[in-house]
Amino acid sequence: MSSYQQVRVYHEDEQDEIELRNVNNEDEQDEKVQGSLGRWEDPWILLVTITLVLMTPSFFFGVILLYQLTGRMHPSLFISLHQTLALWIAYYRIPQQDNKTPTSGTRTCFRFLVFCASGLDFVLLVLVYPFLIHLLIEYLWTDEDGTTIIEWSRFIHQFHTLKYIGWGVVLFRCLIGGAAVGIRIAKRYNPAYGVWRPTFWLPCNSTTRDPVLVQSHYRRILTWSIRASLFLNFVGFLSAWSHFGPWPMPLQHYKDCDPLDPTECVLPFPSFHHVVNDETTATGWRVNLKGHILPPLRGGLQLHPGFLNELDGFSTMAPLLFYIDGLKEAHEQGANIVQLRGPEQIELSVTRESITLLLDVEAQELVYHSAEIDYLDPIRPLVMVFPSRPLKHNTHYALAVINAADTEGHRLSPTDGMQQIFHSSNSAQRTRFREVVIPALETAAPWWSFAKDPQSLQLLFDFPTISENSQLGPIRGVRDAAIAHIQKWDWSDHARVIKVEEYDCDVDLIARTIHGELDVPWFLDSFGAGGRSAFLDRDAVESGTPVTIGQAKFIVRVPCSVKKAALGQNGGKPLRAIMEFGHGLFGNRGEVKEGFLSRMAHDNGYILTAMDWRGMSSYDLPVVIKTLIGTPRLFQAVRDNLIQGYANKFALQHFSQNGM
Repeated sequence: MSSYQQVRVYHEDEQDEIELRNVNNEDEQDEKVQGSLGRWEDPWILLVTITLVLMTPSFFFGVILLYQLTGRMHPSLFISLHQTLALWIAYYRIPQQDNKTPTSGTRTCFRFLVFCASGLDFVLLVLVYPFLIHLLIEYLWTDEDGTTIIEWSRFIHQFHTLKYIGWGVVLFRCLIGGAAVGIRIAKRYNPAYGVWRPTFWLPCNSTTRDPVLVQSHYRRILTWSIRASLFLNFVGFLSAWSHFGPWPMPLQHYKDCDPLDPTECVLPFPSFHHVVNDETTATGWRVNLKGHILPPLRGGLQLHPGFLNELDGFSTMAPLLFYIDGLKEAHEQGANIVQLRGPEQIELSVTRESITLLLDVEAQELVYHSAEIDYLDPIRPLVMVFPSRPLKHNTHYALAVINAADTEGHRLSPTDGMQQIFHSSNSAQRTRFREVVIPALETAAPWWSFAKDPQSLQLLFDFPTISENSQLGPIRGVRDAAIAHIQKWDWSDHARVIKVEEYDCDVDLIARTIHGELDVPWFLDSFGAGGRSAFLDRDAVESGTPVTIGQAKFIVRVPCSVKKAALGQNGGKPLRAIMEFGHGLFGNRGEVKEGFLSRMAHDNGYILTAMDWRGMSSYDLPVVIKTLIGTPRLFQAVRDNLIQGYANKFALQHFSQNGM
């Protein structure tokens, strides 16, 4: 090789080394360059925009969606924390406005954090959130026939939208990040691209727009977004603390509490203390519960009496509740010869061997009942008294606690409230007790005398029961109107087959499963999306005119034995009955597919039918959960949907007898 060629090769090697050094120092140069916003080497503006335009609104919307679904903020706390992290990462993606060049270690640490955050986004947005959405839709909002529950269709569409947005965010990030990394690798390993500065299009002129001003605008937007996200986190933590914090809550006493039982403001319950005179009702009374005296739910949520205050008395089937200090311990130790009589000893509940006596004041008769401790509150457990059969409507009842003793067998003193009542001279309650209730109790329980032993009466409270029309009127109104309408129908116009499943009788006991849909008279104030939280339309119930014609789905299962009999084949059994199956609490009509039912139908020649019990099916579970943890007023919707369920059941029974 000539000296000229050696010099030339040396010069080319030196030039390559200089260009390689320039490429290796590219990151430091990029931090100092403020001229262009649309550079692919550092597409921060694209990544931050995706966070602001796609991720942040979808996160906020997800928080709102979960709040609408549950009535509380803490179920969305994880989402709001994820949102805050994404906003912080976006904030620090923006190049610094000063001229300080970050060290190599700082850049490496930040890139590692960004990589971890991006990996977390990928796992959550692509895998975790879609999986949870799938579970929610599959097990709560997908019908037995494979279709979606119409009342939850809005939530289903919105959750699917959020899922697709999450996938879109990850896809855009992968494309942008892949392009940026590819360009950096190309420039690093191919010196020919050393001075290549590829850019992307922006709505503004990125070469003339001041980058510092743009960065400042983005920081300002992100700052306010982070503050809003932190506020959501704070509210979510407060919600979680109130729900999962100390329980039960400290006792609250108000001037309108019942003085008979100082344990809880509403106790004893039920009582005349919670009714007012109302001459327009059948009983002459009207329930007058106040929200602040009712025991709160977890989180301090007040119960709203709502429709309960429209009733003219108390339930004929609900338990009677009270508390006396020391009674639980004595009952557990068996210190009392006379004690609470549970369901195994109901026959003793009307004798001197029971400390609780349930009295029909008007008939002057004792009522059989059971009494037991409610351990839901281990500190102040209530005593629950259950009548052995429904009480009579529009009747005056009373409950007396007599001769209860403590753990040492010493008789407990009357409650402070009892002593105050009998020491007061101008008390309507004292007069009623003295002149009406106690004489009736002495007649019904001749072994006891108040005059001889007034200290033996430790607690006494009385109450009126609801009238028949007030308790059963809405149910009977819906029943009568539904039957009146469906009796006129030709079911060929009001029943539809959705899907038919055929089975091999050589293998299965069931030959065919038919998924169908019936028209039903609808008495709720709405049908369709959101209808699981609907209330009864009072005008429709009273007039007997349905609000609209809704739909209810059902299943028919035909056993192989009935099919063979119909086709004249050997081994068949003629149809003996059409049996309707009712599912368990928060189940659904799919339970009719249980093996023991198939065997029973096949062996006996039964056709099986089933329909969801609206109000208490698995598809109503979100409403019940929301009622219990966030929105107590929806309890009326649970009751009203149960009543609509009666109309649905009547339609199925009429169809089974006349249209199937």
